Formats: sequence, structure tokens, C-alpha cells
Amino acid sequence: MGTISWDEFKAFAQSFLTVSDEINDGWAWQGDQDQLAGAFIAKKIKQLLRKQRSLPAEDETDPFEDTSCQTEDNHIAEELNGSQQECTWEYHILYSPSYATPVLFFNVFTSDGHLVPLESLWKGGTQGALQHLRWEALSQQEHPVLRRPYYYLHPCKTAELLNLHQGSSTNPIVTWLSSMGPAIGLHLDIAYGHLVQNQR
Repeated sequence: MGTISWDEFKAFAQSFLTVSDEINDGWAWQGDQDQLAGAFIAKKIKQLLRKQRSLPAEDETDPFEDTSCQTEDNHIAEELNGSQQECTWEYHILYSPSYATPVLFFNVFTSDGHLVPLESLWKGGTQGALQHLRWEALSQQEHPVLRRPYYYLHPCKTAELLNLHQGSSTNPIVTWLSSMGPAIGLHLDIAYGHLVQNQR
């Protein structure tokens, strides 16, 4: 059916964390696992915020207009002076009781603590991957556990995605995250691959 229970989510998440610990990938539990959907796995990474090659007015002060984030390993060498700054991506994988699927919440902050606007993620931070979907896929709401505003990828299509891989994947969290994560700068290490191999 493409859906999972809370107990299944915890088991899949724990397998995910076992690999994370082995490769020092930084994921960890937060919250109360004894409460339904009361815990999540989280990770923070630093990436470079790169401005697109536009020509803003001299008095324009918005540093996020037409920007994009990319990892330090992949950033363009011929960067313009002052065109990049470090930003922090905070990723949370939660369980949605309403959809019975995993859901990804995240926030993006500049080095001075300012939240990167959602419009900038549409235009640049996601490399344009979600721009055509806009509010249908990427939105903002209160974090179910932390009770603070976070961006999130809407889980309405997650069950369909997991259903497509049913029988061929043994860890739906990895399957889903490897499909959706790259759109918002989250790429899984190849070490997680063995978690989705169906051993018959």
C-alpha cells in the first residue's frame, strides 16, 4: 500500500541511523520515541549559498534574490568575489500519522542566523527542481514536535512513490529520501544502498 506504521518507521529509521553511525554521517534521534510521531531523526550540514549571475540595483539589499545552494565539493571554481556565503541546512525526518509515511522538514539559515526565504529555495536552493510545483510540494508549517515554523516537502505523493518500490526495497525511508532529498540539497551516501536491496 505504500504506507508504514509508527513502529515500522522507528525500525527503518534505526537501520538508517546504524549506517549513519558507521560512516559518521551525523544523523541522530531527537524527541520521545514512546509517543506516536513524537520523535524524528535529524542532521545539520553546511553548504555554500551562491548567487545567480544577475545584476541587482546598487541599493538592493536582499542577499537571497536568485540564489542557490550547492555543496563545497561541487561548487563552481570560477566564483565571483563575494558571490558565496556559508549556510546551514537542518533536516528532520518525521513520521506523518495522517499519511502514514515519512515526511521531511527542514530550515536553511545564513551564517548570521537569518532564515533563507522560501522564494529563494524555489528559484535557486533546489536548483529549480521544485519551482514548477511551488506550493503543491514545498511549503511552510509548524513543526509537529518542535512547534516552530519549518519548510517541508508535502507527503501527499509519498505513498505513491513507496508503492512503486514495494517489493523491491527493504527500507522505504532510504528509497523515499534518495528520490526527494536531492531536490533540496540532501544527497545520501552510497553506503545506505544496501538497506534498499531486497534479499530473497
